[in-house]
Amino acid sequence: MGNLLSAPLTVEPDTITAGDTVRIRRDDLSSLYPQGEGYALVYHFQRTGGAIDAVDATWDAEGWLITVAASGWEPGPRSWSAVVTHGSYGRRTIASGSLTVLPDPTVVDASFDPRSHARKVLDAIEAVIERRASKTHEETTLSDGRQVKSIPHAELMRLRGHYAALVAAEQRQSDQRRGLRRGLRRGGGTLKARF
Repeated sequence: MGNLLSAPLTVEPDTITAGDTVRIRRDDLSSLYPQGEGYALVYHFQRTGGAIDAVDATWDAEGWLITVAASGWEPGPRSWSAVVTHGSYGRRTIASGSLTVLPDPTVVDASFDPRSHARKVLDAIEAVIERRASKTHEETTLSDGRQVKSIPHAELMRLRGHYAALVAAEQRQSDQRRGLRRGLRRGGGTLKARF
């Protein structure tokens, strides 16, 4: 992994942490929409029901560079679009997508828990099964509204498998976003090669 501050991304990220600065280089657009021929590139980021943050791309020796300063952004989902404009040809949306703004870890309060719902429920189920549950574990609520403390042991065992699979899927998705292959990262798995 390169220097995350100086080396720009080459694709739009799935997540941005509020307060971070993210740089995206779009060299693939440089030959199609060169600034020297009157083109401009703007990224728009919009929170559902909120204002649009417009970020003008800059042109340097290598092409288009977008610098997103997410200071003051509220956590949650946002949509984004990349728009090219030209004085003679008008405007065209050339790419769009969505991302999630994560909470700024430097300003969250003591009650902040970064774990997903699936991870919280799995941890609570395992604590109850192992008879080491705190009141917080016992009062954890499943998506169907039931609290862990009111679920019979046999059903907790079944639910543990279900939530463990959800957590594993979340981890695989996170690893894929970061370009990791789980088996190779942890030293497990099999690497096959043909010579």
